[in-house]
Amino acid sequence: MSYLLRFGVVADVQYADNDDRQAWYDTNKTRFYRNSLTQVKKAFTHWNCEENQNQGISFVLQLGDIIDGINAQPREYHDSSLDAIRRTLNEFESNQHIPTFHAVGNHELYNFSRKQLAELFRDSLFKRMKLNSESIGLNGLEALPANPNSDELSLYYKINPIPQLKLISLDCFDISVLGHEPTHEKYIMAAEVLVRHHGRYDFDLWDTDNHLVGANKRFQSSNGAISEEQLKWLEEELQESDAKNQMVIVFGHVGIHPDSSDWNTVIWNYDEVIECFNRHPSVVAYLSGHSHMSGYATANGVHYVSFEAIIETPPQTEAFATISVFDDRLEIKGHGTETNRTLYFRHNTQTCDESTGETIEDLAHEEMATNQTIEVERIPKHFTNSYFLLFLAFVVFGYSHCLTSYLKYEVKSEFCLGSNFDPHIEVNDSAIDTSIILESSPLMPETCSVRLSLSSQVDGLIVSVDSISIINSNKSCDNFIQFGSSPVAKWCQSSDAQTLIFSDSGIDIAFNFPNNNGSHFKLIITPFKKPALNECESNAPYKCVNSSQILCISDGFSCDGIDNCPNGSDENACPTTSNDFYTDFCNKGKAIIVTLTKPSVILHLYANESQNLTETDCVVRIEMSTSSKKGLILGIDDIHIGSNDNETCSDYILIQGSDSDKTKWCRNNKTDISGKEFPRQSHIDIGFHAGKASNSSFTLIVTEFEEPSLFGLCFSNKNLKCSSKAGKQCVSKAYQCDGYRNCPEGDDENDCPSAPTTTTTTTTPSNHTTPPTPPSTTPHTPQPTTTPSPSPKPEPKGGLGGGFIALIVIGVLIVAAIVVFVIFKCLKKRRENNGYSAVNSD
Repeated sequence: MSYLLRFGVVADVQYADNDDRQAWYDTNKTRFYRNSLTQVKKAFTHWNCEENQNQGISFVLQLGDIIDGINAQPREYHDSSLDAIRRTLNEFESNQHIPTFHAVGNHELYNFSRKQLAELFRDSLFKRMKLNSESIGLNGLEALPANPNSDELSLYYKINPIPQLKLISLDCFDISVLGHEPTHEKYIMAAEVLVRHHGRYDFDLWDTDNHLVGANKRFQSSNGAISEEQLKWLEEELQESDAKNQMVIVFGHVGIHPDSSDWNTVIWNYDEVIECFNRHPSVVAYLSGHSHMSGYATANGVHYVSFEAIIETPPQTEAFATISVFDDRLEIKGHGTETNRTLYFRHNTQTCDESTGETIEDLAHEEMATNQTIEVERIPKHFTNSYFLLFLAFVVFGYSHCLTSYLKYEVKSEFCLGSNFDPHIEVNDSAIDTSIILESSPLMPETCSVRLSLSSQVDGLIVSVDSISIINSNKSCDNFIQFGSSPVAKWCQSSDAQTLIFSDSGIDIAFNFPNNNGSHFKLIITPFKKPALNECESNAPYKCVNSSQILCISDGFSCDGIDNCPNGSDENACPTTSNDFYTDFCNKGKAIIVTLTKPSVILHLYANESQNLTETDCVVRIEMSTSSKKGLILGIDDIHIGSNDNETCSDYILIQGSDSDKTKWCRNNKTDISGKEFPRQSHIDIGFHAGKASNSSFTLIVTEFEEPSLFGLCFSNKNLKCSSKAGKQCVSKAYQCDGYRNCPEGDDENDCPSAPTTTTTTTTPSNHTTPPTPPSTTPHTPQPTTTPSPSPKPEPKGGLGGGFIALIVIGVLIVAAIVVFVIFKCLKKRRENNGYSAVNSD
């Protein structure tokens, strides 16, 4: 099948005639200001080359932030704003046969008013590129408003390049404090929203999110909202496309789905736009930049894709995409750091692949294979002694055993879809620590079946139910799930679902949903082995006791939030969240000593408390509960150190461990504020000084930790391993995804389930800005859908579990081998010194 149309995509060019510099929001990233135009040139060179091969593109979408906000600062070495944008537009305009359509970004509005920006984009298309708007169905940028003094020139518009396709550009800063005069109605609406979430009228504060939590992180000035009139216009355009059976691709600068961008790069009233998309089957995708990272999510058949930033792309590579539009899908060809994706439309029965590259399962298998591979040529040639090779083999075996004992979940979130899906799922001995998740999706066909085949090394499978809803009318059984052809079990109602145990060589599961009116399911398939003399083997050491029967599963499945045992016993006796909360931080200036009664304490200071403090010192000492612990971690959840006067360090925090130097945090050294580790120290002293006009707030978490083993792993299966620049720490697994950063760098809160409406997500973290709320006086909250949200991908276990005994045995053997080797060498040398050798023995 040939494509209908092809077009190019670039995002976040952010050109400035300025030296490269470190990104302020991520010290691991660099902004290549001058190189960004070279990256644009690379993209057009590629597209022009494809055109010579009859595979050219019709146009380019520029997803916003075409120049950087640094151009608006007083000029030293860089261009003025006008020089910068003209130089950048010239690079696009030099390819006259390929028009570029621009979305408005926050960085353009740091430099220009909305009217100035609209005129620049309009003149680029119609004056210099001499585009005929009728030839491409462009509507929305052609004419100036009737009142030449008005700034109401529209920055949202539509394109109809072919009858089957409409593209809609959204103005994500319609309601914003950017681009509007402070007296403008939409500026005032935006300011009211920001004041409500930030606590005061402070433009600098509005551009930060350190003091915001969760979904509220979107409420910052670098994001904005869609106005009621733009939403009405969007609704009308989508209704028209529904009637014409068109497909619609919407694009804009700011993300709409938080799982494709992250909360701090999402528009304020994202929920209203998602609801609008969900009402119209014509919408197939939304494309955005702003997050500076490739990201993807899908909800109700709409694909949400964010693209890499050119500004942070090193000179040796590139970041742009070519999108081919077919009747049933979009194919995104990523170039350089950009990701390949194939996105099927909701009316199609194939899978909505988040990527045509490697799946999560592929990456997991590759990682395991990499960990187990031994390249002999890497062993130095002089290490030829057999004892050393034996020692090396033991070490590698032990290390790979530790790695392979990690838990894996193979998520079949949209199974039975697409030509690449294999309905025959093999469960062998190497997959004893892998549980399979079968989860329904809106795109599943009416009927589908899978077969799970077992190797002789696996004794059976446990089928448990995580969530299910089977809906039939009038007690019929049109919608059902059936196990076995006999059948062994058939579920026609939700109440029929129960845990099943299969000890045969395989299971046939049939899914039949011809009248799917909200039915859904998520099944957990866990392999087990039978014990020998009531004892489980080391590769499946956890005992599931089911009546008189004992089933052995990987110990990695215990306490992971999912019932794998038939009776859910693997989730019993799990650690609970162990945080003490200490809110009276200052206690009227008196020093406080807190001995940890739980492994963690959370210290709060609220802004309204600090405002009541003047020239006050507050000190608290956190002491460990027991000497068996190895140290303390200071984590930061939210922090704002500042005051209403002009002094940069009138408010500050002093931190000192029992055996470490003091650290001082205040407004003028923000880069030093990060989580800290205090190894082998019995206490931490935390002091806060409130200046004359204090306005600070923070949430600090002090957590006890243990050190990992020789192999860098946590001995206890109940522990989670933190990774930080200072080293590694083992903390209670109860802290994972509890909303507080107990690890120094907060990795206990990474890859946690998100709250928004969604059916399938492939997240890619975002990076730099923080978002806002809808323009109405009451914030909107997303409404749940009938489709279940996806299960989070469980993280590898931090404990050694069943491999611990094997490690002890391996260690003993290694020591024994070394002792034998040393004794042998000593005896040999002694005999040689006594004049004995095999040569002169006669």
